[in-house]
Amino acid sequence: MRIEYCKVEDLNFGDDLNVWLWPKLIPECLVVKDKTALLGIGTILNQRTFDTKLAGVEKAFIFGSGCAGEQPIIPDHWRVLCVRGPKTAEAVGLDSTLAVADPAYLLRAVEMSEVEKQYSIGFMPHHRSERDLDWKRVCDAAGIRFVSAKQPVEDAVREIRSCDLLLTEAMHGAIVADAFRVPWVPVFYNPTVSHFKWQDFAASMQIDLKPVYLPFICERGRDMGRLFERKLKGGAARFGLGPKKWMSYPVPVRYVKDSDYKLLGDKLLTIAKTERSTLSSDDAVETATSSLLEKVAQLKGDYLGQK
Repeated sequence: MRIEYCKVEDLNFGDDLNVWLWPKLIPECLVVKDKTALLGIGTILNQRTFDTKLAGVEKAFIFGSGCAGEQPIIPDHWRVLCVRGPKTAEAVGLDSTLAVADPAYLLRAVEMSEVEKQYSIGFMPHHRSERDLDWKRVCDAAGIRFVSAKQPVEDAVREIRSCDLLLTEAMHGAIVADAFRVPWVPVFYNPTVSHFKWQDFAASMQIDLKPVYLPFICERGRDMGRLFERKLKGGAARFGLGPKKWMSYPVPVRYVKDSDYKLLGDKLLTIAKTERSTLSSDDAVETATSSLLEKVAQLKGDYLGQK
């Protein structure tokens, strides 16, 4: 069995959780080399992935994956163990009982060393947002811990656990914080953020999601290449040569000035001080973790039983 997930060349800890977590939970399944795929953490239930990356698989197991509102056709011979949330279940035509939770909550089942609290406030932008702005500079000026999504899984998880409060644009920053009982606030900066997937995750955990928004401001030096790339992708998507989401890539309204770093840092501090933090209930987390562990047992039984 191989793990199918969204691979980002310069790292994204949310997606990379797949290659860190699953070997700890189902090592006996992953040593078998065959034409079976495991779809786990991430927004990967889309027809484009099915038709390209999974075209040659004989069977696939869907374990907690999500969609972004599309309606892919899941082949009859695939096994759906669970999906991320009720919005995904509805979008792909599955029974609501299969909407369990994001598999990242299984981090609670992995033995980890104790972590001391070091930072009163942390901020984790979406991994794409790190290309648009020097967020470390913003955070350093405000006395906030910058938690990059572009670092190894163990480092990202440890830093999240080290915070008293996490402001996060990265959904898996919120999920990991929630799993380890770190209060968090959803803070959206990039206009392309997928509200669907956030609502999907939130609904599965009975969370009333209330995101706070930051102005979208880009650095000129970094953004020119990205701007050109976005224009090309947007044009390609309009001719059906790419996913629809390429058409929504933002063009910055204005470029960042020195004063904007302080402005953004001050806004983050204000959010931390005035906005109510989010945390699912202890019962919801325990139920999600227990249900996901049951699905792990089912996966092992179904997959290894057919060998």
